[in-house]
Amino acid sequence: INWNFFRTMKRIHHSSQGISLIEVLIGAAIVATAIVATVLSFQLLLAAGAENLERIEASYMAEEGLEVMRGVRDADWDIFAALSTVTTYYLDYDGMNWSVTSTATTTDRFTRTILVGDVYRRTSDSDIVPATSTVSKAIDLDTRAVTVRVEWNSSRFGLRTVELTSYLTNL
Repeated sequence: INWNFFRTMKRIHHSSQGISLIEVLIGAAIVATAIVATVLSFQLLLAAGAENLERIEASYMAEEGLEVMRGVRDADWDIFAALSTVTTYYLDYDGMNWSVTSTATTTDRFTRTILVGDVYRRTSDSDIVPATSTVSKAIDLDTRAVTVRVEWNSSRFGLRTVELTSYLTNL
């Protein structure tokens, strides 16, 4: 009997058990890393979903603000045209009617502001041009620019803003 052969096999057998333990530890580390990555990805998706819901709600509020301003224009152009271009306006709803006010209002966590601005038209062809344009221009008394801005504080992303602008004309 060759005793050296058995001793060699005994050493190989012990080495095999050590490798199996290392393989199990490496496998467990890989599985744990995959689980942690999956959980973190899921949390990120939930946060992005919540941010999207807030942005959608803010977009609806901005569109609603433009619709209310269209209603003010339709009710009486003279009242609409008299709104100051240097005042920040807010909307107030009493359960039946909308009103434009200079008193700040907040709905849930959203603040909706409305700015009314003059519209300039190029005198040569009546195209709308910026107020800062150097071309010959004139204020269009039958058109106003209305900008509705909705702001809110996102817990994850800080201050967020949705802004819509539309030109409203004297019908």
